[in-house]
Amino acid sequence: MEELPEFKRESAGGFPWVGLIVIALLILVGLGLVGFAVYAGQRETETRAIESTVSVVLSFTSTSTQTRVPTDTPTVTLTPTVTETPTITQTPTTAPTLTRTPTATKTKKPTARPVQATDTPVPPPPTATSAPVSKHGITGQLTLCNPEKQSFAAAIERICFRELIVNNTSAPVSYGVLGVQATNLSGGPDKFQTSWRGDLSVPANGTGPTGGGWEDGMYIDTPGTYRLTLSICYSDVDTCLGSNGEWETLTSGVNVNVANWTP
Repeated sequence: MEELPEFKRESAGGFPWVGLIVIALLILVGLGLVGFAVYAGQRETETRAIESTVSVVLSFTSTSTQTRVPTDTPTVTLTPTVTETPTITQTPTTAPTLTRTPTATKTKKPTARPVQATDTPVPPPPTATSAPVSKHGITGQLTLCNPEKQSFAAAIERICFRELIVNNTSAPVSYGVLGVQATNLSGGPDKFQTSWRGDLSVPANGTGPTGGGWEDGMYIDTPGTYRLTLSICYSDVDTCLGSNGEWETLTSGVNVNVANWTP
């Protein structure tokens, strides 16, 4: 049997430089890939960070521009023109006219209805130079509204006077007519001004025709000198309008002069 030839292994007498070089190259390539990955990741995170800050800045600036819109609101300051409304406070100036009517009606209603000169005339009471003693305990006062003025223009100037009657008894006193007699001392016609008429009375120890007296007036057409006296009729109205009324003259009289007036 033939013997197989024997292979002889050659001894490697040198250092394996080739293998080391290959390994070194692989290591360098691996490190390069790792470094590239790290570098690229950092760039990406930086880019994201920059983009996020930019978005935050943009969002901040966008909201700030929205806050500028309220700066336009000063146009609403035009509303101070509404301060012109105090001109409405002029309307209360008409209110005082309302306060006058209640006082007039209240003074007329407590005792009776006042009578104007256009009503049915009352027969003139008897004249007297001095006030007689009252049979019913009633005394009276008649004064001019302006005592310094005793001359008036005929037909156009009102003679204003104030009337007051006082009950000096402890019981009410009834009467039907109260007025002012203008006796013409020059010999002309007389005139009677009916101030109150109706179912009237003066309370016990009280005053009339109202609590504070009464203001009235009259016009005289015929020139002359007149004596004004306060007269009262204690009968009922119908009797006072006739010839049987119980009349009394309560005051001595106030003289006035009525003259013609030409412009």
